[in-house]
Amino acid sequence: MNLCVACGKDFASVEGFDRHRVGKHAYLFAEGLRMTPLREDGRRCLDVDELRALGWQLDKQGRWYDPAKAARTREAFSALDRSPQTASEGAMVP
Repeated sequence: MNLCVACGKDFASVEGFDRHRVGKHAYLFAEGLRMTPLREDGRRCLDVDELRALGWQLDKQGRWYDPAKAARTREAFSALDRSPQTASEGAMVP
């Protein structure tokens, strides 16, 4: 579970959680107080419209994920499955 306590959204991965937080990490508290909307920490969460504009979707469990990233991950694991490497050569055996 990668639940954001700031916005209440859940993400299918830690990477997705990290990517939904945008903005400057470090600036003076006073600078954040002058921003609109007010930002005490310089960071904010992407809203639903922004996530959808990036192509993100909700999975069956109601968690946000990036389908393009998921496809790349599946391809990478499939390539490992097709690798000629054996257990004795260091490949992991399921």
